[in-house]
Amino acid sequence: ADSPATFKQYVKEMAKPATWGDHVTLQATADHFHLRIILVTSFNEKAVLAIEPREKRSSRVLWISFYAEVHYNSVYPVGEEPDEQTGHHGTGKILGSKGLFRALHGKN
Repeated sequence: ADSPATFKQYVKEMAKPATWGDHVTLQATADHFHLRIILVTSFNEKAVLAIEPREKRSSRVLWISFYAEVHYNSVYPVGEEPDEQTGHHGTGKILGSKGLFRALHGKN
């Protein structure tokens, strides 16, 4: 089992800018925003994985692609590609969540 010191180190490392997320951060995101996350993966078996929040309060679903054990990418509808300068989608949404948009932009 991991010790509290190990967990504290994990949190410290994950808090650094430009640190890549992992399955733990996806679960935390699902739990925090009360939404389902669907991963479209490169796995041969189980190409689609669902991450369920502890308490679902939103009908929104966050879709993410996952090149197995390498990298996650956002997924968006054709025609709603993010702006190259800002990263924002034409809809003004980031990752399909108004709450996440507010959190990322400091708007409560």
